Amino acid sequence: MSDKRQDIARAAIEAFAERGFHGTAVPDIARRAGVGAGTIYRYFKSKEALVNELYREAKSALVMAVTQGFPPPGSSPRQQFAELWRRLARYVVENPKTFKFMELLHHAPYLDRESLAVEQRFFEFGEQFFAYTSGQQLTKSLPPATLIVFVWAAFVGMIKAGHEGRIDLTEQTIETFESCCWEAIRA
Repeated sequence: MSDKRQDIARAAIEAFAERGFHGTAVPDIARRAGVGAGTIYRYFKSKEALVNELYREAKSALVMAVTQGFPPPGSSPRQQFAELWRRLARYVVENPKTFKFMELLHHAPYLDRESLAVEQRFFEFGEQFFAYTSGQQLTKSLPPATLIVFVWAAFVGMIKAGHEGRIDLTEQTIETFESCCWEAIRA
């Protein structure tokens, strides 16, 4: 990736995370990136193309961070759940603006088919995990999608509370939330 493209991507993620898609103007992204507004259009066809490409890159990086080498050999489903939670938390700690851009904004109206496909891969990973745990009677007998929504809401709520300064996102806090979440879905 070229330096200018990286600068544009970084600036766009920051702007979108702060102001949302509709509140962010291309000239603002250009100013933050230290380039002319026309330069952005050399790399991206439109603001929608920019947000979709960044969303796909960010979501793919999250999927890789969570799924690479998973599950750890010889681990139980309980240990796997804890590991998934830790990997998600590690990604957020290392990429707070990117996570805010991806998960704390409502993107649905302008995400293209490719972006939705990346999102679907992440969902399918969780769906397979919870289909297994539910089938083994380790988690509540609920549809995997219901378990995913419950766990994801708890995780994003924890992160949002941390970003807002209502809780400290220490390792202990993250572990406590993970444990509480598992207890809530455990059979």
